[in-house]
Amino acid sequence: MEEKLSKAQKMLVDTLMENLDKGCVWKQGWKGGYMMSPNGKPYRGDNELLLSLVSMARGYEDCRWMTFNAMKKAGLSFKRDEEGKCLGTNAGVPVEYFETYDKMTHKAFTRATLEDMDTDEAKKYLRDNVYTVRKYYMVFNCSLIKDMPEYIVKHTENINDRIDEFIGNWSESECEIVYGGGEACYVPMKDEIHLPVRKNFVSDDDFYGVALHEIAHSTGAKERLNRDLSGHFGSKTYAQEELIAEIASLFIGQEFGVAITESHIENSAAYIDSWKVAIKENPNALFKAVTEASKICKYMTDAEERMSAKSGLIAA
Repeated sequence: MEEKLSKAQKMLVDTLMENLDKGCVWKQGWKGGYMMSPNGKPYRGDNELLLSLVSMARGYEDCRWMTFNAMKKAGLSFKRDEEGKCLGTNAGVPVEYFETYDKMTHKAFTRATLEDMDTDEAKKYLRDNVYTVRKYYMVFNCSLIKDMPEYIVKHTENINDRIDEFIGNWSESECEIVYGGGEACYVPMKDEIHLPVRKNFVSDDDFYGVALHEIAHSTGAKERLNRDLSGHFGSKTYAQEELIAEIASLFIGQEFGVAITESHIENSAAYIDSWKVAIKENPNALFKAVTEASKICKYMTDAEERMSAKSGLIAA
């Protein structure tokens, strides 16, 4: 199966599997914000996860990435170590993108081609003439670049207020969160999230990580994103849903700018073993999980905006 993976996909699978073989998923305490280009445009999906994992593994504290050509155009160069070795050597990470081409024009496809067609003609043209090509370019973390302007983390003083408001609004508007006991879980039959009381968590980041993970599960309800939540512990369906929720908690945690720690995974050894088996059997299970996690992240950020607006109207 792996021979069908692209260069970037193989690196993503290998990097995650290395973490799983070490008995962890995310490096504890890592906080990075969006993985982004210097112009502030965030990477998403597979690219976001790959750059996040590489940042964790290599200890990068800067969340910005730059191509070699962009670096040279800006008049910048790589740092060197004490022995004079270039820090950029073998440090590039492949970022994937897709381009759509038109067989008829032999150029990039544009929607203008379909302007004079009716719906059926447009569908036929797209089916017969338009195809997508996967491409990639190499990027380097900006912490490796000499004289790079300092990266300032935007989310600082008010970050706790933002997440607390989101969790409170989610409980009121989407899915009730019940506090108490020693277990964290989402109960599909009741559409309830159960969490231990906050003071029982080691840190705020641990509390937020668990809460976001369980909220991610709750998006699978039929009236939300309608995923299969019927799997029992140890089943492939259960392992897939746990992987989806875990990646989603990383993505949404980066949206909020908080650390997602490995310590919030209950029975982590069992989860990690199930993920290792699932990904080894079919690496595409990972990319399916990333796709679903991206949908969850969008659903949650859209819900944050919607709930905040509703809360504001109520307060007014």
